[in-house]
Amino acid sequence: MYAPGIDPRTADQFKAQVHDCPKSPLHLFEMASQIGVTLTYFCNSSTCVYIYKNDMRKIIAGINMTLDGFCDHTAISPDGEVHEHYSEMLKNAGVALYGRITYQLMEYWKPLVTSPSGDESSDDFAVAIDRIPKVVFSHTLENMDWESARLADRSLGEEVQALRQLPGKDILVCSRSIIIELINLGLIDELQIMVHPVIAGSGLSLFEMISDKVFLKLVNTKTFGSGAITLYYELKENNA
Repeated sequence: MYAPGIDPRTADQFKAQVHDCPKSPLHLFEMASQIGVTLTYFCNSSTCVYIYKNDMRKIIAGINMTLDGFCDHTAISPDGEVHEHYSEMLKNAGVALYGRITYQLMEYWKPLVTSPSGDESSDDFAVAIDRIPKVVFSHTLENMDWESARLADRSLGEEVQALRQLPGKDILVCSRSIIIELINLGLIDELQIMVHPVIAGSGLSLFEMISDKVFLKLVNTKTFGSGAITLYYELKENNA
């Protein structure tokens, strides 16, 4: 199966080659390289999907971290500026991925949509997180009571690859466990880590259980009045 979207100057030629070529995926990669496009593919038991990387939705991991590298929502105190930052992230994404624990923490915001707190930044964040479609990965949850949320019905890798092929805004990853797994699968395009001026001393490490060394490229930073700083990293191509 072919996922379209390649540069129209080479689309017809390359589509014909992909559809008709009886050779191995390695040969398809060589063909893509010759015409200057980046090709990736995902296979399951029934089909192989070929995707042009430059045309896929980006997978962006966004998460809070203490200065000593721990992910602990109870260790930080986000102010209005931080809430505004994350509201914009949600508005600029097409879907958000959550694990069970983070999803249940986010349910705190659901009542604020109909019963606002009066704090503008908090209420705006509540609206933003309510509106974005959410996909939740859990072995224990059986149903969702949030209209904009659904349970994933396939593996993380399969779900992400399927979402990547759909048109729309980028995919936001919001849970530590999912970020770790997607880094190990080589499916994260960008890390946006907000480092808070807090030393927690202990907790869950963001980069625990990473299977291989990962090379990053710092592409931007954003400093907040609270002393927090968001580091924007792209994953380098040589991680493959």
